[in-house]
Amino acid sequence: MAKKREFVGVYISPTKIEAAYFEDEEEEQPRLSAQGSIEIPEGVFNEDGDIVEIEQLGDLMKELWAEAEFKVWKAVIVLASKKAIVRQLRLPHMPAAALQQTVLSEAEQFALFRKEEPLVDYFISDPEGEFITVCFGAISGEVVRQYNEVCQFAGIKLLSVELVQLAGQRGIAYWYPPEEDYWTGVMVLQQRLIVSFWKDAKLQNIREILLPDRERISMELLAQNYIPEITRTIASDQEFFDDPHLVVGCDTLAESHELAGHVQANFNFLARVPGPSLEEAEAGQPAKARKKRKKSDDDEDEDDDEDDDEAPRTITVSYITVGAALWGAKGSVASFNLTKFASRKALAGQVSAQSLQRLFRNMPPLPIIGSAAGVIVSLGLMFGWHTLRMQTVSSLNQEISRIKGDIANLQTKEANLKPEETILRDWVPNVAEKEFATGFSGKLRDIIPHDTWVIQLSYQYGDTVKLHGAAMNQTSCLLFADELSQITAFAKVSPPTVMRRGPIYVYDITATIASQSLQAPKL
Repeated sequence: MAKKREFVGVYISPTKIEAAYFEDEEEEQPRLSAQGSIEIPEGVFNEDGDIVEIEQLGDLMKELWAEAEFKVWKAVIVLASKKAIVRQLRLPHMPAAALQQTVLSEAEQFALFRKEEPLVDYFISDPEGEFITVCFGAISGEVVRQYNEVCQFAGIKLLSVELVQLAGQRGIAYWYPPEEDYWTGVMVLQQRLIVSFWKDAKLQNIREILLPDRERISMELLAQNYIPEITRTIASDQEFFDDPHLVVGCDTLAESHELAGHVQANFNFLARVPGPSLEEAEAGQPAKARKKRKKSDDDEDEDDDEDDDEAPRTITVSYITVGAALWGAKGSVASFNLTKFASRKALAGQVSAQSLQRLFRNMPPLPIIGSAAGVIVSLGLMFGWHTLRMQTVSSLNQEISRIKGDIANLQTKEANLKPEETILRDWVPNVAEKEFATGFSGKLRDIIPHDTWVIQLSYQYGDTVKLHGAAMNQTSCLLFADELSQITAFAKVSPPTVMRRGPIYVYDITATIASQSLQAPKL
């Protein structure tokens, strides 16, 4: 029996919103049950891809939900944002907490995130003996906040934000389930070329290249100058060069078939498209999902009729939207969760009538009925607890009166302060210490070698700074200690203690703080 998924997958580009909803089945591929798309007018986004009209975009989301008749009011949104990246790291094995901090530190090295701490998520794509390959995604928290506001306005709960780099690969794998030992996914989106290489159901490599900034890039030029070279560089073995098993997806289905045709004509590569065939596309027929079933190329023609009879509902949305709807599903392509919201505080103060009207206007009918029933039950409980509530209010009023009295006493004392006492009151005693810590943290980021990281930092006021960490080689440990000795705030940096542990070197460095570095300002 089919099991319903808990969210709708949404792909938002500057020109269109697409959404799809799948149902899980016990032993078969997920089955499409609802889908829809809607055009986005000009002015909703600016040139940088930021949302300018949040309420207008929220209205479009509500309109899409109504037209597609989605019954689920939760969403996973896939973005192709300029303020997001996907990268890979090769690291030694380390505890989960250290790995999380390492990934965050790596993301913060990009100029994109110098002014804010990004939201990050990662997965280990391939353990390599003593090392691991980590794929991580990072996005600006401001971008996520904007889309959360859009969903709140539309009455939709945002479960997660996913990046197009992974969602597109997931959609490709849905159309062509990886029956071979390896495959190469190619995506051409918004002046970007994204290529990934998969082997034994694991991500081996992923690269992203900026394409020439023009309104429409030539697919023939792309096939001749970019595709063969990048597919060779991301693979690790000669056997994959002659037959990279390409699956090509572009902004439109027509461009996907055009690019695949140029690749096959110029290099005799088999290049498939995650969507309907060229004949179906020219006839305006929607695509049908491929069944996940092993078969040879020779059997493909004779099995077509059987597939058509058993195929799920036809699909009109893009392969990226399919990947969005399959977020979190089992398969070779993992999923990012780049959503992080601060905990909501308790409601304080009165709620305006306009806020209540907007809340009920954006809520679907069933939740409103459930909320009304909950309000009725709550009213009954409130009358039953009337005595207890009055006692609590009386106690709180007494506490407020006490706090007001304390504030009045403090204000009286402040008014009677002498001028020199006023200066002392405004002077923060640890201002020198704060300046030292701020300067040191900035210099630490500049001087630490790229293959070195700090695991623990301890600081004793006016005395020493101790650093404990690891590096890929002994030279980096010594170089790091030498760079620390050049900081004028330190009177002395002791020679580092370095020990080899497996493939890495663990170090301990002690730096003595110069006394003048923490001198308090004179009054």
